[in-house]
Amino acid sequence: MSGLLQASGFPHLPAWLTTRSGRAWVRSQGRLYYGTEWIEGRLLQPSEQDYVRLGQAVASLHTACQDSLPASKSYTSMRIEEYRTQERLFRKRFKEVRRRSGSAGVWFRGHGDECMALAREAWQLLASPEVKHILDEEKRHPVLVHGDITIPNVMLTDSRLTFIDWDGLAPGSMYVEIARTASNTAYFNPDLISAFLRGYEEVRPLNAGERRLVSGLFRRAPGGVVNGFPGY
Repeated sequence: MSGLLQASGFPHLPAWLTTRSGRAWVRSQGRLYYGTEWIEGRLLQPSEQDYVRLGQAVASLHTACQDSLPASKSYTSMRIEEYRTQERLFRKRFKEVRRRSGSAGVWFRGHGDECMALAREAWQLLASPEVKHILDEEKRHPVLVHGDITIPNVMLTDSRLTFIDWDGLAPGSMYVEIARTASNTAYFNPDLISAFLRGYEEVRPLNAGERRLVSGLFRRAPGGVVNGFPGY
């Protein structure tokens, strides 16, 4: 997959180092390892400018190889089913957690009802006809995702933003990656989330149904109960 991404001209990828035989990986004790150039730079700062750049880079990844991948399953549908299973398990333990004397019990006694309300809102968004249509279309247009866009995995200079740690590169859900990136990097700050989404849509606009889908997926993220998803 990394070769396909390199061939696409994706600009936010570090240069892969190759072995003397020309391979981009080595095997040691049954595991594969790869090496890339050393990236000098800084981490994301809580500025709208940085988050616009981040959104642009994520959208560039999602559009880089979209016409080169064969039709597949709906990765978003698979993740939604995982979320349903997680929620069923959580609901079974919810009363027990609220009774605990530690910090978890205190937090869920104070905010548990809000979490449940947020979950209900998420499922309503994800059950809309527009979302169902998008999930069907996703099968015909799979994309590559990084899989772990977090603050330590984004390096910036004045002229370049580079993603590192590509172990999770694979076909996947662009919508889950958008929601996760916002959750993992933006501190649930509405201004930073809005800047990230603005940058994303400068490269790859989202229609109303896609916005609804991303918004529902974000509400599955811890802390979404506090800030919601601005503008969506």
